[in-house]
Amino acid sequence: MRVICAMLLLVGSLAAASASADASRLFQDGESAERSGDVVRAYLLYSQAVAHDPYNLEYHRRRELLRLRMALQPTPRRAAKRLARR
Repeated sequence: MRVICAMLLLVGSLAAASASADASRLFQDGESAERSGDVVRAYLLYSQAVAHDPYNLEYHRRRELLRLRMALQPTPRRAAKRLARR
């Protein structure tokens, strides 16, 4: 019985370590996409990193900062409305 419990703990810890490594890689890919200007891809990668490691606050923070930056970015429709008011 103890052997089975030990094996289950080992498998669980290996799965958690793998998920953390996946999340780290996704986050790094998101940073790379953000630096290259591909903000939509970066947001999606950050979201995947959050899904893999939901307790990592840095992943949440970067995703939300990027979301806010995208929301504040002028769009053609907003620019047209601004010009029409002048």
